[in-house]
Amino acid sequence: MDAICFVLGEKTSSLRVRKISDLIYGAPVGKPVSTRCYVAMTYEDDDGRILKFMRLVAGASAEYRIDGATVSHLQYTEALESINIFIRAKNFLVFQGAVENIAMKNPKECTLLFEEISRSGELKAEYETLKAEMMRAEQDTQLNYHRKRDIAAKRRAAKMEKEEAEKYQKLKDSVAEKQSRYYLMKLFSNDRESKRIFGEMNGKHGEQSRIATKCSEVEEVLKERRKVYSKVTREVNKLEQQIYEMESEITREKPSFIKVKENVRHSERKLESFHKAFEAARKNAERQQEVIRQFEVQLKEANEQRDAFEAQLMQESESQGLQLDSEQLAQYNSLKGEVVRQCASIQQELDVLAREQQMDQELLDNDKRCNGEFCQKIKQKESELEALKKRLEKLVDTIRNTENEIEEQRSSLRSTEDEVRTAKTRLEQVIVEVEDVNRQLNDANVDSSENSRIVKKQELVENLKRISTGTVYGRVVDLCQPAHKRYQLAVTKILGKYMNAIVVDTEKTAKECIQYMKEQRIESETFLPVDYIDVKPLNEKLRELREPRNVKLIFDVIQFEPPQIRRVVQFACGNSLVCESVEDARNLAFSGAERHRAVALDGTVFEKSGIISGGAGDLKAKAKRWDEKAVAHLRSRKSALIEEQKELHRIRRKEPDISLMQNSVKQLETRMKYMLTDKENTETRLLKNLESDLMQLKAETEKYGPRIQEIENRMASRRSNILQNQSRMNQVADHVFADFCKSIGVLNIRYARIPFCL
Repeated sequence: MDAICFVLGEKTSSLRVRKISDLIYGAPVGKPVSTRCYVAMTYEDDDGRILKFMRLVAGASAEYRIDGATVSHLQYTEALESINIFIRAKNFLVFQGAVENIAMKNPKECTLLFEEISRSGELKAEYETLKAEMMRAEQDTQLNYHRKRDIAAKRRAAKMEKEEAEKYQKLKDSVAEKQSRYYLMKLFSNDRESKRIFGEMNGKHGEQSRIATKCSEVEEVLKERRKVYSKVTREVNKLEQQIYEMESEITREKPSFIKVKENVRHSERKLESFHKAFEAARKNAERQQEVIRQFEVQLKEANEQRDAFEAQLMQESESQGLQLDSEQLAQYNSLKGEVVRQCASIQQELDVLAREQQMDQELLDNDKRCNGEFCQKIKQKESELEALKKRLEKLVDTIRNTENEIEEQRSSLRSTEDEVRTAKTRLEQVIVEVEDVNRQLNDANVDSSENSRIVKKQELVENLKRISTGTVYGRVVDLCQPAHKRYQLAVTKILGKYMNAIVVDTEKTAKECIQYMKEQRIESETFLPVDYIDVKPLNEKLRELREPRNVKLIFDVIQFEPPQIRRVVQFACGNSLVCESVEDARNLAFSGAERHRAVALDGTVFEKSGIISGGAGDLKAKAKRWDEKAVAHLRSRKSALIEEQKELHRIRRKEPDISLMQNSVKQLETRMKYMLTDKENTETRLLKNLESDLMQLKAETEKYGPRIQEIENRMASRRSNILQNQSRMNQVADHVFADFCKSIGVLNIRYARIPFCL
C-alpha cells in the first residue's frame, strides 16, 4: 500500500514514515540496504498506449520520471490526472478509516468533499465573480426601472400640478371678484349695523344711568352690611377669645381636679377598706361570741356530766361496798389538807404561770391582729401603688400622643402656611399669565367655532387610541410644530400629504385601526407605522453647508413630541433643505455639482428632477392649521390657568384656618404643660410618698414576725413548766395518800371511785 501511494505521488505525511529515506528497506532500524530505491507503475490505456511512471528516493529527496524522463512534481501530478487519477481528491486510494470519516461528516463537510472530488471548488473564484456581476446587473436593471417609474410619476405630478395651477388661477380670479362683492356687501351691512348700534347705544346710556343709581343704592346697602359683618366678626372673635380663656382655665384647673378626684378615690378606697375591716372585726366578734357561747354550753354540759359522773361513782362505790367511816373520812380530809399545804408553793407557781400565760395569749392575739391590719394596709397600699403606676403609664401615653398630635398640627400648620403663601405668589403670576393669553387670543383674531370636519377627525384619533391595543400617537400636524412661524409654509409644503397622516407604533396597530374604520365606514386615512416605514439616514454633510446663507435641513426646523416619532418626521422630510429665498433654493437645487431638494420660505419647492411647484394660496390655507393648533393650545392653556386660579383661590381661603390651627396648637401646648406638671408631681411626690409608706408598713410587719415567734416560744416553754408542776403535785398527792390508799384498798387516790376525791 505504501509503495502504491508512493508511486502515485502521495505526500510523505500520508505514508507511514517520518521522512522519505525511511522507505528504503532497513532504514527505520539504522541499517539501510541501499541509498536509493524506486517504485515503477505501468499504465496501458484503451488504445494500447503504455505509460511508465516511476518515483525514486535518492537520499533525502525524491525524483519523478515518466517513460524514463525526469519531470517535476507538478508535471507528474498532471500526467496522473490526465488518466483520471486525482491524488489530491483522494478518490483513487482509500486509506484505513477514511470510509468511517466520510460517513461521519455533516452535510456541509460532505458538500466540500464532493466539490473537492469533482474539482468544482477550483471554479469558486470564477463563480463568485460572475455572481457579483449578475447582482450588479440586476441592481442596475432595478435602478433603471425605478428611475423610469419615478420619471413617469414626476411627469404625471407635473401635469397634475399644471392643471391644479390653471384651476387655481381660475379660482383665484373668481375669489377676487367674489371678495370685492363680499366687501361691498360687508360695507353696506356695517353701515346699517352702525346706525342700529348708535340707536341702541343711546338707549343704553339711559339704562346705564338707572343702573348707576341702583348701583349706588346697592353700595350703600353693602356698606351697612359690611358694618354689620365687622361687628359680628368682632363679637365672634370676642367669643372665641372667651372660649379660649375658658378652655385655658379648664386646662389649668384640670390637674387640681385630677388631684382632688384622686384624693376622693383614695378616700373612698380607705373608707371601703375601713368598712371591710369593721365588717371583719364584727364577724370576728360574732365568731368569738359564738365560741364563748359554745364554751359555756360545753362547760354546762361538762358540769352536768361531772355531777352525773360523781353520782354514778357514789352509786358504784356504794355498790362495791367502798364506804368511808368517820375516822377514815377525817384521815382523808387531814391528808388532803397536807397535800394542799405541801403543794402551796407549786400551786402559787402554777397560778403565776397561768397569769403569765394569759397575758402572753392576750399579747399574742393583739400582735396577730395588728400584724393582720398592717398586712391589710400593705395590700391596700400596693393596690394604690399599682393604680398610680397605671395612671402614670396612661398619663405618659397621653403625653406621647399629645406630643405627636402637636407635631402633626405644627407640620400641618407649616404646610398650610407654605401652601397659602405659595398660592398667593402663584395667584399673582396666574393672573398675569391669563391676561397674556387673552391678549394673544385677541391678537390671533380667529373664529371661535371649530370646523366640524376637524372635530370629527380629532374624534377619530381619540377613538383609535381607545380601541387599539398598540400606541396611536396622533396626527403629524398635532405632533409637530415649526420652530418659527416663518417656516410654516415651507414645512407645510414638505410634509404635504403626510401632514394629516396618523402615526402609530407598529404595522399591527395600523391594521387594527384600518379594520375599525372599515367596520365604522369611515373615510380612508394615511397611517405611518414607526416600525414599518423605510427611513433613509440624514446626510450630515448638508448641515455643514454655508452657502447660501441660513440654509438648514427641514428636519432641523421641526419640533416634535414624543421622541418616538422621530423616524416618521425623518421619513416625511428626508434630506430636504429650506432656504431664505426662491433664488437661493433654485441655486442650491440645480447649480451645484450635486442636486438637492430645496424649498423656499414661501413654499416653492425645487425637486432634484427639475420640477418646480408652488401654490402659495393653497399653502397658506393649509398652514393655518399651525395657527389653529397654536390657538387651540392657547385656549387649553387658558382653561388650565382658570382651573388653577380657582384652585389657588380655594387654597387662599384656608388663610383664616391658620389662626384656628395656631390656637389649637397653643391649647395642646398648654395641656401638655399641665400634663407634664402632673406627671412630675405624680412621680416626685405621690409615687415616692406611697412607696415610702409601703416600705414603713413592711418594716412594721417585719417587726411582728419575730415578736409573735418569741411569744409563742415563751408560751410553749411555760406550758411545759405548767405540766411539770402539775406532775409534781400529782406525785405529792400520791405520796401522801399512799398508806391511806392501801388501807382502803385502792391503787391511786386520784382514780379511786369514792364519793370524795381530789
